[in-house]
Amino acid sequence: MAPSSGFTFPDPPSTPNSIAHLLHSNAPPNSIEAGLTTSYIGELESQIVLLDEALASLQLRRADLVQSIKTHKPILSPIRRLPAEILGEIFSLVVHTTFHFGDISQVAPPVTRHAPWLFTRICRRWSDVALATPALWSLIFLDLDRVSGQDMVQLTNTCLHRSANVPLTVKILHEGHAGSANPHLILAAAVSSSERWGAANLYLQPPLLQQMTSMHSGFSALNTLLISIDLTFEEDDTFNGAFWDVFAVAPLLRSLQALCWEGDHFVRAPFSLPWHQLTRLSTTFASNTEALAALRKLSDIVECTFAVSKTEILPVDYTTTRLPYLRSLALQMEMELEVDSHLPSQKHTSLLDFLETPGLQSLTTHKTADAEAVLGLITRSDCGASLASLHFHSCDSIDHSMMLRIAQKMPHLTSLVIGDFAGTLLPVSSVPEFIQAFSKQWIGATCELAFPDNSRQVQVRIVDELLDSQDARDITRMLHTLDKDGLFISVVPFSTLPNIIFERFDY
Repeated sequence: MAPSSGFTFPDPPSTPNSIAHLLHSNAPPNSIEAGLTTSYIGELESQIVLLDEALASLQLRRADLVQSIKTHKPILSPIRRLPAEILGEIFSLVVHTTFHFGDISQVAPPVTRHAPWLFTRICRRWSDVALATPALWSLIFLDLDRVSGQDMVQLTNTCLHRSANVPLTVKILHEGHAGSANPHLILAAAVSSSERWGAANLYLQPPLLQQMTSMHSGFSALNTLLISIDLTFEEDDTFNGAFWDVFAVAPLLRSLQALCWEGDHFVRAPFSLPWHQLTRLSTTFASNTEALAALRKLSDIVECTFAVSKTEILPVDYTTTRLPYLRSLALQMEMELEVDSHLPSQKHTSLLDFLETPGLQSLTTHKTADAEAVLGLITRSDCGASLASLHFHSCDSIDHSMMLRIAQKMPHLTSLVIGDFAGTLLPVSSVPEFIQAFSKQWIGATCELAFPDNSRQVQVRIVDELLDSQDARDITRMLHTLDKDGLFISVVPFSTLPNIIFERFDY
């Protein structure tokens, strides 16, 4: 049945017979015909007014119907019909994405404006789902420099309760700025459940760190730990032995970033740790001697990043340490030294001389090895076939023939960065000899393949501080002709040396 509009409209009046003939001629109307025509037009205009009024009323009714449709359509919304379990998973993805575990200061207070607290204020169903999803409440960020004591204790306890038995991911920040009147109470609330910590990122002043030794309930579930300690203004006896043993028993610990510094220099954080079970490690040392001693304990290491303050001559009679599972190795010298940072390195100071890494896939050295040490590691370890990425920054004179030998041993190379701070690899010329030889070697190796791989590519970036900007641009422009062969080479006159030890450590 068709809906009724509620309106009836009269049929339009017919043209009076007495004036119909005038529609088909150009004869002038007489006075009677003119009067009839005027009257007929007035009648038509009256009907138009009635129709306009009816249309206005219908437009209002139509607008009401459109609004009613908009009001009722959300009932059929896909997200409204999602099972609670799926909605909870979506909420969890939002919370984990915005938590920024590796960045200690990402979330700005108040935390109640962010997920998961925000989900409890959208609608009853969302609130019910959020409260019934313990994983949402297992991510806890405490900024002790900004929050008030008692409120944060209550929020922390609420998260601990709502997260049930789910492993916790905890970030705790305290740089000593004006903030909580009593940060110890907040820390106590979080540390009381330390046996549930699955991942922890701690940036605390030493007095609060020391407090953990008497408050924690063990770290039986801890898998990932990030800890940063500034010892610049601390006395030698700030930490007792019990503190450095706080993570000694952590049976599930696999990933560790431990950064420790005093003034402008890296130092070793002397924790007692289950070194043999670590698979990912990023840490600092006062010297390469300390770093080598640590490497000897890392039997299961897969990813390793070390930064050291100074290099010492290592004993030549040290035995080689075999790291069969190591896939990624990054070694960095301290960024700013009191002495000239461009001094050439001494022999027998590189950790590479004492390692055997048969499965290595990525190697980064920042002023911690010369080309000879890199070639020695590749040859000794027979890892050329697996090594696909080499980032090599050197203050020594770089022999281009040595670099070619290194590249020749890496048939699956996809990324090569050379930091030539001595400016010896690319003497000013139309086509530098190294690039000419490298491209010839690359193209020749491709042609020798039984089944040529057209997708084979390598990205090469060369930093030469002795080149000016125009020379670098001219060389790079000229090298674009090699792109068709999968060889992408760029030359830059300067580059900020990345501080790899402070790069994001995800979990």
